[in-house]
Amino acid sequence: MRVHQDAAVARLKAVAVTDRVYAPNAVPVSPVTPYYVLTCDTGAAGAYRTGGRTTTQRFTVAVQCMGKTYGEATDGLERTDAAFEAYTLTVPGFDCTIARRQVAASPYRDPDGGSLLVGLHAYAFMSSPA
Repeated sequence: MRVHQDAAVARLKAVAVTDRVYAPNAVPVSPVTPYYVLTCDTGAAGAYRTGGRTTTQRFTVAVQCMGKTYGEATDGLERTDAAFEAYTLTVPGFDCTIARRQVAASPYRDPDGGSLLVGLHAYAFMSSPA
C-alpha cells in the first residue's frame, strides 16, 4: 500500500504543480491554500482464483481539495481529475489499471476547517504484482 500512496502523491504533486499535498495527520496548523489531503486505502482483494487466492488488489485514492474560495476548491478538483482520471498510476513492482473516478462532490464548507471549502474526489484502480 505504501508504494501506491507514494506514487499517488508524486503524481498529484507533478500535475497540480504544488508541494501542498498532505497526509490527513500532516496538515500544517495554518496551511497555505489551496492544498490537498490525499489517502490511499490498504487495498481489497480483486478477482479470486480457484482455491480462494488472489494477487489482484483494488485500491482507492481519495483526495480532498481545500480552498478559501469556491474557485480554489474547484480548481483543485480539476487538477485532481487531470492527475488521476483515466490515468494508469506508475507503481514500482506493480501493474495498475486505468483509474476511474468513483466519488465526486461539489465543494462545501468544511465543518472542521473553519471557513475553508472542501471537495472530495476518489479514484479506483486495480493493481497486481508485475
